[in-house]
Amino acid sequence: MSNILGSSLKFFLYRASFWAPISLIVKLLLKPFIAPLIPIKNGRKKKRNKPFYIVLTIDTESGYVENNEKRLWQVDHPDLYQGFYFGIKNWLDLLNRQKAKASFMLSSQCFSTAGKERKLINQQLSKIIAGNHELGYHLHPRSDQSLEKAVGEKLKFTSAKFYSASEIDTLLKTARHLLNKNLGKKISRQVVSFRWGNFGLDSQAVDLLIKNGFLIDSSVCPRKKGHQFDDKIFDWSKITNPFPYIISQNGLLEIPITTFKIFNQVLLINPLNHLFLEQAFLKYWQLNNASNQPFFFVILSHTSEATDKIGRPTKVIQTMHNFIEKVKQLDNVEFITLRQAYEIYKATK
Repeated sequence: MSNILGSSLKFFLYRASFWAPISLIVKLLLKPFIAPLIPIKNGRKKKRNKPFYIVLTIDTESGYVENNEKRLWQVDHPDLYQGFYFGIKNWLDLLNRQKAKASFMLSSQCFSTAGKERKLINQQLSKIIAGNHELGYHLHPRSDQSLEKAVGEKLKFTSAKFYSASEIDTLLKTARHLLNKNLGKKISRQVVSFRWGNFGLDSQAVDLLIKNGFLIDSSVCPRKKGHQFDDKIFDWSKITNPFPYIISQNGLLEIPITTFKIFNQVLLINPLNHLFLEQAFLKYWQLNNASNQPFFFVILSHTSEATDKIGRPTKVIQTMHNFIEKVKQLDNVEFITLRQAYEIYKATK
């Protein structure tokens, strides 16, 4: 009962936060307490012409948003395919209006569909490719029926922690097979970015990503941990680095999801945290200008959060529209994909 009440309160507060008076008061009160993960050094010596790269990553999966803002996620509702067609459509409508690029991290659960729904999904995937957005891969073992069918067994867990290295290698090989089969080998070869579902990457999985054709991971969310007592466990609390870095001996590049601090809490750069999004962006803009390292402001969202059951855009789309409008007013701000970020990083080394 307490979990239900907690969720109800959370969704009520989220809806209330879009009321202008509440939004303004909260932003003004909390502005001084928003900070990047590491101190901003030499903040006054800003290189105004240094590009600021925003990487919008959109986990592309099943689910949708109910009228009360409750999220129906793929991990518990794999057969709610609206996120794969309505969700993609709503994101593409926004991105195309704003002339911004994004990385769509695709769960192969979409290949479980047939008939009309499969046709709708294929149409949207084609538009992602035609619009020069990126397709990455999003591994959600427990809720991916297409993966389960291809592997030949029921997958009981989400995080990599619960799988052996051999089992992880099988999952990744099977994922690549599904991409080849359903997208064609030419498109599949372009799928080089990866995110483990629920941030559940494990150290034993890292070296296997390169082996299976992935060059980039974006599963790490520095200083965050969660789901410590269920199958969705993740723990990045000891990682404090918001910059990209080589995570394995074979050259896999980690491009972390950007996080920020407010009081003693660490939050993701996510449209759900819309009250803090603009100020967190400005803090990292300062950090970027004061740093000699390449930095990528990585936003996390989902296609399932972009649509309701019948396809109407949600508050997440409204939030991102407002955010993009704001940041485009600054000099040298550019929306790029994870693959583009990889090329920029490599060019600096």
